[in-house]
Amino acid sequence: FNTSAYETALRETQCQPNLFHTLPSHAMLADALGQYLISKKWHNVLILEGPLAEDKLLTAAFSVAAKRYGLKISEKRPFVLSNDPRERDKNNVALLSNGDHDAIYIADSQGEFARSTPYQTLKPNLIVGSEGLVASAWHWAWDRHGAPQLEKRFEKKHKRPMTNTDWAAWMAVKAIAGAIQSTKSTDVKTLSSYLTSEENLLDTFKGNASSFRPWNKQLRQPILLTTHNWVVERAPIKGFLHQTNNLDTLGIDQRNSKCKF
Repeated sequence: FNTSAYETALRETQCQPNLFHTLPSHAMLADALGQYLISKKWHNVLILEGPLAEDKLLTAAFSVAAKRYGLKISEKRPFVLSNDPRERDKNNVALLSNGDHDAIYIADSQGEFARSTPYQTLKPNLIVGSEGLVASAWHWAWDRHGAPQLEKRFEKKHKRPMTNTDWAAWMAVKAIAGAIQSTKSTDVKTLSSYLTSEENLLDTFKGNASSFRPWNKQLRQPILLTTHNWVVERAPIKGFLHQTNNLDTLGIDQRNSKCKF
C-alpha cells in the first residue's frame, strides 16, 4: 500500500498491479481545489511556482485541473527562497502577486515560501495550494461522519493530531483487514480481487462510501479543503457529477487513464 507518495505518475505510467494507493494523488487534490474555485466563480488564477521538481509536479496537476474545470491561468511566475535584493522580482510577494487575479495558487512542496504569502499580496487575493486553502486527505478539525471519534482515539494514543499519511496508513490497515475477514483468505490474488470489487465499500470517516478504482488501484475518496484550523468544504463539490461515481470527478478517470497492468 502506498500511504505517503502523492505523485500522479505512480497511478499512471508508473502504476504497478500489486500497489494500492490510499493517499490521494496530486491530481485528486488539484481537482478538489479546481471544483471549489469554479463553484465560487473565482476564475482567474495566478500560479507561483518554486524551483524544485516536486513544485513542478504540483503546477502540472493544477494546470490539468484548471483546464478540466474551466479556470483561467493568467500567468505562471517562478519564485526563489532568497532575501537577495537583486532577486526582488522573484522573492517579494507583493511584486510577484501584482496583477488582476481572483486567486493565487502556490506550488511550494517544502512550504517555506508559501507560509509567508497570506496577507502579503498586493491585492486581497485568496491563497490556495501549499498555503491558505489546502486540499487534504485528512484534517483534525473535520467534525462529521464519525471523524471526531477517530481523531480522538488517535490523539489519545499518539499525543498529536492525525496527519494525511497517518490517515492513509490507517485506511490501508482497515482495507486489508476487512478483505481478509470477508474472504477468509490470505491469498494475495484473492485479496487483490476483492479489494477492487464492487462489493468492497469502505468507510473513510469522510462520508461517501469509498472503493478502489480497478484501473489504477487508487482509493476513491472525498477531499477536505482546509485552513490550518478549519475544514472549509468537502469535495466533490455539490453539482460536480460523474456518470458512474461522483468521486471519480477527482483524479484520473478510467477513460483518461494511462495505467496499463
